[in-house]
Amino acid sequence: MTPAETQLRQAVHDCLTKLKFSQGDTLFLHSDAIVVAQFPGAETATKIHCLLDAIEEFLGPEGTLVLPTFSYSFTRNEAFDRLNTPSTVGMITEVFRSRPGVVRNSDPIFSIAAAGSSKVEFSQTNSRECFGTESIFGLLHRKNASLVGCGCSFDRTTFVHYVEK
Repeated sequence: MTPAETQLRQAVHDCLTKLKFSQGDTLFLHSDAIVVAQFPGAETATKIHCLLDAIEEFLGPEGTLVLPTFSYSFTRNEAFDRLNTPSTVGMITEVFRSRPGVVRNSDPIFSIAAAGSSKVEFSQTNSRECFGTESIFGLLHRKNASLVGCGCSFDRTTFVHYVEK
C-alpha cells in the first residue's frame, strides 16, 4: 500500500469514528470524486477503490454499504440492464457498481448498488413507486441507515424525496 493509500484509509477511519459510526451499520453514501482528488500519489480509480475498501473495512462483515447508481433509463426511454447500464451519478458510484461482490437492484430510474451483509435484501428491492414504503428508500428507513454525504452537500441526498412522499 502506498503512503497516499495509507493516509486515505486512516482519514476515512478517523472520520467515520468521529461521526460515531460503528461496525455493522448500514450507510447510504452520496459521493463526489473530489474527495479522493485531495490525496496525491495514485490514480483516481485506485484512490476510489481505496476509499471504498476503507469504508467496507470499517463497517465490517455485518455492515452494509449502499450507493446510488441511478441511470434514469426509464425516463429516457432507454433499456435498463442492472448488470451493464452505467451509473450516471458519479465516478465513485460507477466504480462501486463494477466491483466484485457488489450487487444492484433492478430499478430503471433509482437503482442502487450494495455490498455487505444485507446486499441481497437491497438488490431484491423492486417497487412500483420510486419513493414509496416498499422502495429502496423505504428499506433504508426500515434498516435505520445513515445518510452520508462524502464531498457533497445534503441537498444531493435523494432520500429527502422519500420523506416528502
